[in-house]
Amino acid sequence: MALFLAFNAMCWLWLTGKPPNDARVESILWSGLTKNPAELLIVSGDFYVFGEQGADGSILRMVADYTIASSEDLNKYKQQMPGAGQRYVDMNAHHLPSGLSSALVSVTPIVAATRPGNSSLIKDVTTSRFTNEMLSDHDIVYVGLLDTLGDLHEPFFDLSGFSLSASGDTLVDRASGDQFQSDWAEPTTERIMRRDYAYLASFPGPAGNHIVVVAGIMDPALIEAAKIASNSAELSRLKAQLGDSEAFEALYEVRTFGPSNLSAELLIARPLDVSQMWRARDGSRP
Repeated sequence: MALFLAFNAMCWLWLTGKPPNDARVESILWSGLTKNPAELLIVSGDFYVFGEQGADGSILRMVADYTIASSEDLNKYKQQMPGAGQRYVDMNAHHLPSGLSSALVSVTPIVAATRPGNSSLIKDVTTSRFTNEMLSDHDIVYVGLLDTLGDLHEPFFDLSGFSLSASGDTLVDRASGDQFQSDWAEPTTERIMRRDYAYLASFPGPAGNHIVVVAGIMDPALIEAAKIASNSAELSRLKAQLGDSEAFEALYEVRTFGPSNLSAELLIARPLDVSQMWRARDGSRP
């Protein structure tokens, strides 16, 4: 988290020190953020971690477990596992994906260009500090993994044509039933071709605001999603395929070899039905 704060400070120095002028803000992915320039939140996906104690009470390591996503989940686990669970300790800590800094470097200049000369309208927050009120009060750019959406998870996947597996490593296309499972793991000396999945989306929010999602299942896809989101040629290809869609989502297969991304192939790009969005929330704040 300290590294993120240092990087974050550098980002804001860039935002305030360089007047942005970027034609990519008119692309199909980003143009919705320019129509009603409200305060904009860059939301970074973080995830809960807890400590494992040794016999002497010292913390041996920090643990991330997708089934334990909060202090409340950890307390429930310890109640269910009164023996083994007692070695785990709530540290009130959250970590950030390793690919997040690289992704933010790619998208921050475009975000800045949506509020030219008015960087005070751009704020940042992590998903662990995101509140439901923010969903209506701000334009939102989410950058992170798909399983670290936090309170954005339910409203987002209500709108998407995909669902996310409980383990967070597989997207399922609701229409076809096709599954897109990331088999990427932290690279070792073993050199194996693997695949990950990058995801982009742009759609109206519940109160006249706008939301952009730049995400991946794992870190390589998050980095690749941000590269695609900041590449004028790739954004033009999306425009050619989707036309004037007000809302859309796109899925890319990312091939990796060791620590390197080799290619990204567009698999699905489709409009989202704006008329069906937020239908369960009409007349009330989220």
